[in-house]
Amino acid sequence: MASRVECIDIAKGISISLVVFHHSQIHSALPNIIDSLSLFRMPLFFFLSGVFFSTRSRLSHFILKKAEALLKPYFFVLFILLVVSFLAKEDALIWQLKGIFYATGDTIEWTPMWFLPHLFLLYLMAYCLVRYGKLCSLRLPTTLILLISFFSVGAWGLDAFWYTPMVIFGGSVLLPGLPFSLDIAPITVAYFILGYIFRNRVVSFRPNVFYVLLSIAGFFTVALFTSAHIDFNHRLLVNPIASCLGSLCGIYMALCLSILLAKSACLRSTFTRLGASSLYILIFHFFILIHLHHFVVSLFPFSDYVVLFSIIEVSLAILASLTIKTLIEKNSYLEIFFKPVKARSLDQHAKS
Repeated sequence: MASRVECIDIAKGISISLVVFHHSQIHSALPNIIDSLSLFRMPLFFFLSGVFFSTRSRLSHFILKKAEALLKPYFFVLFILLVVSFLAKEDALIWQLKGIFYATGDTIEWTPMWFLPHLFLLYLMAYCLVRYGKLCSLRLPTTLILLISFFSVGAWGLDAFWYTPMVIFGGSVLLPGLPFSLDIAPITVAYFILGYIFRNRVVSFRPNVFYVLLSIAGFFTVALFTSAHIDFNHRLLVNPIASCLGSLCGIYMALCLSILLAKSACLRSTFTRLGASSLYILIFHFFILIHLHHFVVSLFPFSDYVVLFSIIEVSLAILASLTIKTLIEKNSYLEIFFKPVKARSLDQHAKS
């Protein structure tokens, strides 16, 4: 049987798998199903990120550690893409460079990587709220009310900076959100801190039959009978109350599913590996999926088996991402740009 920590890795594996499916052609083939799963796909990721959050380190050390883990691979990969664009003599390189530092999904080459700088921002926000704001030293009901307030404020102003004409320094501009997707942070930090305050219950999680049935009923009610929809990258939060309810039900369902998958040695091993490799899958799957799909379409231009081919493309994209992870970790030079110093030292010690 898997440990509780392994079950959280399994839940992360479920979440990253949903991310890959969302970016595949199966989204166009089964839009209603994929959009329903979007209710908890990213909220689950933010929630799980908060489970192992800690404020024990000094702020300077904390910032350095999170920058190493999240910003270092982000900037390395996108600067490599910038160099490739330069060698290919593409236009608008200055705008591409500005987009890398602006760090939203619409300003970078590989869209899903917006998550990395935004997660870095969330860690800093959570650190300040918990350590300096003493947020979690309050009574639980008070903390939950504050999180609901964060969510409500974020939902109310979600489209305030999303391609809304604004006058800056005398010129009119359309901002693609705020840098590092700061404009959605009030919503995402609520999920993040929710994971933090319930971390002990998540680590020792055991499904309750009543809550399982309630979460399933709640999720399908929201998915089938409301217009609820969540897409943080495109600043969509349709029917916020129903969306919030659907996401919480979905998170509980995913945790229950992780416990169920853990009972199978094969599935436990598969999803644990996916969860532990989520950084590499997040970075590389999008590029791989695009080129795989172009290749498949060139072979079967009028295929009636879109779902089947999409599942094959998703599987190959994940396998290719895992292969890239293995190659990077076997190269001591490349590994520098993807792993924190401490993690590399531990790996080297384990190998020796």
